[in-house]
Amino acid sequence: MTELFQRIAIVGCSGGGKSTLARALAARTDLPLIHLDREFWQPGWKDKPPEAWLARHTALINEPRWIIEGSYAATLPERAAAADLIVFVDLPRWQCLWRILRRTLTTYGRVRDDMAPGCPERFNIAFLRYIWNFRAQNNPRIERAITCHEAVRLNTRQSVDVWLESIEP
Repeated sequence: MTELFQRIAIVGCSGGGKSTLARALAARTDLPLIHLDREFWQPGWKDKPPEAWLARHTALINEPRWIIEGSYAATLPERAAAADLIVFVDLPRWQCLWRILRRTLTTYGRVRDDMAPGCPERFNIAFLRYIWNFRAQNNPRIERAITCHEAVRLNTRQSVDVWLESIEP
């Protein structure tokens, strides 16, 4: 598996399990793991300036080996073009919302390992709206970005688990 795929992009809605899958896949493949949330956000939930973000993203995708986890639609076409494999985690909206609410309750006020320093977990209605609207606003972009690339679409928790188990360490 790692001989075939040296650059794997994992995309999908927040709460879909991208980070969890990415950690497990990195452990199985020994590919370096990059969480885009750690790269994009600055302390206090401030966006990185656009030029700095694009430069950082370009540097990341030019590395020879990686698992990059995160959707970030504006930079997805470049990331998809650089990837050997795109994994689209497309779980139902209710499941993503439930997982985000559970995550918020269990990690509130703490900075997760997949998040940038200075960005503690918080309750954010706008973020819940983003998840609610993700399929309508982002799935068409993701589908366009992955059309001409090697891709797998996982739309249930079970399909994620089965696919991960199929990856030889």
